[in-house]
Amino acid sequence: MRENVETRLGFEVGITEHCNLNCRGCSHFSPIAEPYYMDIAVFERDMSRMAVLLRGKVAWIHIMGGEPLLHPDCPRFLSAARNAFPDARIDLITNGILLERQPESFWMCCHEQSIVLKPTRYPISVDFDQVRSLADKYGVMFRFYNYEDENGEKSLSKYVLDPSGGQDEKWEFSHCSQANKCLTLREGKLYTCPTIPCSRHFSSFFGKELPVTPEDYADIYQVSGEEELLCRMVTAPSFCRFCAHQEDISGMKWGVSQKQMDEWA
Repeated sequence: MRENVETRLGFEVGITEHCNLNCRGCSHFSPIAEPYYMDIAVFERDMSRMAVLLRGKVAWIHIMGGEPLLHPDCPRFLSAARNAFPDARIDLITNGILLERQPESFWMCCHEQSIVLKPTRYPISVDFDQVRSLADKYGVMFRFYNYEDENGEKSLSKYVLDPSGGQDEKWEFSHCSQANKCLTLREGKLYTCPTIPCSRHFSSFFGKELPVTPEDYADIYQVSGEEELLCRMVTAPSFCRFCAHQEDISGMKWGVSQKQMDEWA
């Protein structure tokens, strides 16, 4: 496995935002998201720019969704990420439903690009023994996402939104479990968490106004370099006023979304 020991900085990219699994209160709002497929040319350009800004010093990159395997060009994204960051650990985060259906070319790409396959173990019917056998067959690194106990199942966390925007943004930012742990790159913009770029699905579906402004992200083509980029990431975005982290709930039992506002707010 390739590991960059100089930095622990990492970021994630959702190459889709819709999903084939309907999780209650999904933190990426996938149950209420319209289909979205990232353009490979945009991704390649953004990866190249991030490599320049960060001088190639990235510990990890998560290629995820939604469900990334819904993207017909998923292997091209894996290769493009590796081309831009030859020393980073690159993880493919998936719910695993489509893994057994992947062609040999997918598995060969994961092997050749040293991709770590990281499915999340949801309480659904996926034959992970068979998936692991496929990974072993093709020499692909396999780990369950976020679980040291391989028998552990996914629980849910609710990151509570306040659509009124009445919260103290600095307090919310300092108490956010995602801030600067889930830096999210989307179409030339780097965000401190996935809630900000994905919130448009909540706004559209429920008819709410949760505006995202230039104060809420760093434009990777406008910042002068690594120092300015990282300074932007440790500054509370104005969007944080829409979060109510004092009401967050963790460790909830997984369930199916009913697409009700109280799953998120």
